[in-house]
Amino acid sequence: MVNPSDTIAAMLQNGLARPYPHQDRVCEHLLAGRSVVLQAPTGSGKTEAALLPFLHARHWGLDFPRKCLYAVPLRTLANQFKARADKWVAALGDGLAVTIQTGEHPEDRKFEGDLVFATIDQVLSSFLVSPYSLPHSQANLNLGAIAGSYLVFDEVHLFDRESTLSTTLVMLRLLANVSPFLLMTATLSQEMVQHLADFLGAVVVPGNEQELGCYRSLPCQQHTRRYHWHDQPLTAEDVAMCHQGRNRSIVVCNTVERATTIYAGLQQLRQNGVLSAETKLILLHSRFLKEDRARKEAELVEWFGKDAKRHRCSAIAVATQVIEVGLDISCEVLHSDLAPANSIVQRAGRNARYENEHGDVHIYPVDSPAPYVGAEEALLSLTRELLPELLGSEGKVLGFSDELELVNRVHAERDRKDIHEDFALTWVSQKEEMEAVMDGHQPGGRLVRAIDSRLLLIHPEPSEVAEAPFAYEGFGLHPSVLYGAVKGWLERGAMLGLDWSVQALQEYPETDSEGPRFQAYPVHGAEDMKGAFVALVNPALAGYDPELGLMLQQGNGFACRRREHKEWDVAVRRYRMETYQEHVAATLLCFEQQVWPGLAGTATRVERALGWPTGMLRRVSALAVALHDTGKLSSEWQGVAKRYMAMLGQPVADGVLLAHTEYDDGDERCRKLQHRAGKRPPHACEGAYLALGILMQALGGEQDPARAAFSAIARHHSAFSSSVQEVRAERGAQGAIARALALAGVVEAGTLSQRLIPKTAARDLAAMEDGPLVWAREGALLLAYGVIVRAVRLSDQMGTAMHSGEVEANAVD
Repeated sequence: MVNPSDTIAAMLQNGLARPYPHQDRVCEHLLAGRSVVLQAPTGSGKTEAALLPFLHARHWGLDFPRKCLYAVPLRTLANQFKARADKWVAALGDGLAVTIQTGEHPEDRKFEGDLVFATIDQVLSSFLVSPYSLPHSQANLNLGAIAGSYLVFDEVHLFDRESTLSTTLVMLRLLANVSPFLLMTATLSQEMVQHLADFLGAVVVPGNEQELGCYRSLPCQQHTRRYHWHDQPLTAEDVAMCHQGRNRSIVVCNTVERATTIYAGLQQLRQNGVLSAETKLILLHSRFLKEDRARKEAELVEWFGKDAKRHRCSAIAVATQVIEVGLDISCEVLHSDLAPANSIVQRAGRNARYENEHGDVHIYPVDSPAPYVGAEEALLSLTRELLPELLGSEGKVLGFSDELELVNRVHAERDRKDIHEDFALTWVSQKEEMEAVMDGHQPGGRLVRAIDSRLLLIHPEPSEVAEAPFAYEGFGLHPSVLYGAVKGWLERGAMLGLDWSVQALQEYPETDSEGPRFQAYPVHGAEDMKGAFVALVNPALAGYDPELGLMLQQGNGFACRRREHKEWDVAVRRYRMETYQEHVAATLLCFEQQVWPGLAGTATRVERALGWPTGMLRRVSALAVALHDTGKLSSEWQGVAKRYMAMLGQPVADGVLLAHTEYDDGDERCRKLQHRAGKRPPHACEGAYLALGILMQALGGEQDPARAAFSAIARHHSAFSSSVQEVRAERGAQGAIARALALAGVVEAGTLSQRLIPKTAARDLAAMEDGPLVWAREGALLLAYGVIVRAVRLSDQMGTAMHSGEVEANAVD
């Protein structure tokens, strides 16, 4: 293996700084085949540590994944990291495709980039075959992108333990020996860090006291941060007093209500002359619309970022926990409501963040534990007990080791309980639940994130919103906040004599071809909101201000806008008539030139895990691509397709077998004629059944590869298809199959085509004991299926789009 230092020297010439010791250690471990859990202080270059082995391996052509999925808990982190990676990649001149996939920036829904920055929900939902980024029909498309990739999980201390973290851990266990990974944190207890490594078979960096001591020499540790404890809750006056003679102050509150109260108090103090009239005040919390949130984040970076002009007029930022991560900012004074120790340390990372800075962190008790409840409320109480003793009356300077010690003292006991009780007990049940989701038996939302949120919309026309409520940009609120607001809305609505005050939107139990529909019904009390995921309030009762955010009990005429985004537009499908032979040739060309080069490395890793010979997955995938539309060679499918073409005035000659007809979803005539011609029968499961004998003989009777190919063909239109209808192979089908196999380079294609089953029998494949479908419980074989079905679906989409002259293939499948 090439030594990492050799590549570092090469990278130094291309704009990368010399790595720190912990970055070197991470690189060495990963390139030696050992996954890593990294604990490092804020500002120590964890992102660089994660990307160094990936860039190093690409630079030298080492045996390491060619795709990296970098998962973070917040979209702001994804935005920030992508911007930094773009600069590094440009400096290296590697030609690496850097992309982003979040709910706000859905730019790489199929994870086709080389380096993909995504929120953790996008990654986990894709692995669970329930991707947030794709329609349900394409749910199995991204499984093959995750298997075999280099997986990075940053800020894992922010992952919900009962959902996100547990699912991530089980996923990594299932991907053992296939996907190397790196977990990174600054504020987990050392006991939890070691447990994560033991549970996953990884190593910890730093691995000993000497490696831990290396952090003291990092530039990010060349600062002074003094912590102070106060006996009374935080007030705006406290902030103003400490800000005298300072230029930058940040206030972090536990709730939106607290933040807006402090912000209003500071505005009043500025108006009264206690604060300079020139003082910039910025408020940021979770209840801003996307455009204003982005503007405020940009303002924070402008005033508090590394390149900010610190001696211009002063600034005070008031925020909630949204400021804890994702923004590279620093201040001289930081004020914080009491929070569990790990959150306190995380918040303190926004104080004296840069080299040679000196700052103060002031911590204040709170009247209410909200939002910390249950086990977190106990952590809050323990932090409250320890801080006065630790900090004393004069305050105390804490370095990274001291901060870790505080976290360990507060969190170790709970972590120990989670380790020895909760994780041990839930491992089996979590795995079984994940398998049920991946097999399509239940939804996977609880496994991705345990965030209980309701969508609040402000709009004067309930019937208009009910047509597509999720197309409107609204506000996510915890149910308790929403229920608490309902009473005030109803009372004020009655006083104002409004026709309606609050309505709840409920989804119809049945859906039509255009998607789900919602019905609005009046709310007479908080209990009427239970079970509804969308609430609609009259604009006379609630409003919005670009500087203050959502105003729950103050109307100002604001109405939520319908988002103008392609994800809310109905895709228009356009097809050109394509013979079966033309379609097979196009899909195989796309497979060879565009699809397989991106899957080859993953295939090698999956083959090793299964003990398959090198090249087996490529052979199986090419076979599946060649046979994926075998079901269209049925008399039933060809009959409907040719009848439609005749009605269209373009009759098809006898003996010609079709794969697609002329069709334009935006052409009313096409839609009417298709309806008259009759519904085309399904062909995916039917095609897999007709081709089963061919698959078995072509693969020498090897059942697992044949089953993986069978499943990919059966589910190349819908991830959970299992029903086979009775169909009969059309005259000429065997010859078409022989030519398709020959195009795929299959030896003795003519002989193999004779194994085409002439007729299917109606059956449910899922009900067959020891049937041909692959299931989630089968581990690495499921990953092989994921690779094959990704190859089939991408090749099919690209081939169809190429023939139809479409740039985008998203609507074609």
